[in-house]
Amino acid sequence: MLPILKTACARSLTIAWSYVLLAGGEALANIDTIASLVTDQQISAQISQAIGANPTVLGHWTAIVGIITTAARARSILKKP
Repeated sequence: MLPILKTACARSLTIAWSYVLLAGGEALANIDTIASLVTDQQISAQISQAIGANPTVLGHWTAIVGIITTAARARSILKKP
């Protein structure tokens, strides 16, 4: 399992972190769908109260940061001689 993860992340912890950001961002952006799957409609309100922000907007921003992180690291990986 670990070799598969290393290959997927190009042996870069930064790429792995950006994948975590992307997954977390998508989970927050789709919190209403997740709430309906677990039949708890109060999850979105509880997250909003806990973090003091709209979880959907925060999820989109987190995903954007993950994309930028991936792009920046991929650019530096491709520049290596």
